[in-house]
Amino acid sequence: MWKDSGSRVWGLAVERLAPQKKDPCIWKTIMKRCDKHNDEIDRRFDALRALCLDELEQKQKSFVQETSRVTKWHYDLDQCTLTLRKWFSRKTYDIMPIGIYVPEAEEWCWAWANDAFPATAIKKAEALRELYAQTNYNIFDSALWTVRITEVDELCAIALHHLNARGLI
Repeated sequence: MWKDSGSRVWGLAVERLAPQKKDPCIWKTIMKRCDKHNDEIDRRFDALRALCLDELEQKQKSFVQETSRVTKWHYDLDQCTLTLRKWFSRKTYDIMPIGIYVPEAEEWCWAWANDAFPATAIKKAEALRELYAQTNYNIFDSALWTVRITEVDELCAIALHHLNARGLI
């Protein structure tokens, strides 16, 4: 995740991995439903969230190892690429913006709904809207949402899982 000078935090998914078997679990819920709810929907969502957070941790460790000792980096949102340089070698990754979080307002805005991103990046980020069709979960279809910072991690983890991406920056 990046933090810009305006203290907004935003995530970029890095390059898709080879396709894996799709998770057959289709979940439908509202994030942080009433604490009194504890039905099958909640249990499936909690299982998915846990799976995605574990997957994020594993993928991030691997990605950090892969990109250690980087001497220079550059991202280009027009081209949706991240270039990392290690001395005389260079590696370029495909990237996709996920969203922006403003801590002071506790607001999350999906990249697909944010015209501050270049058109190419917005078009790529549209893939995240598929999560609404799969889950019927409103946060994936609403441009702007109030969330806590811990929920941002969860959203990014679920997005990373859905995209089968390599990691987050």
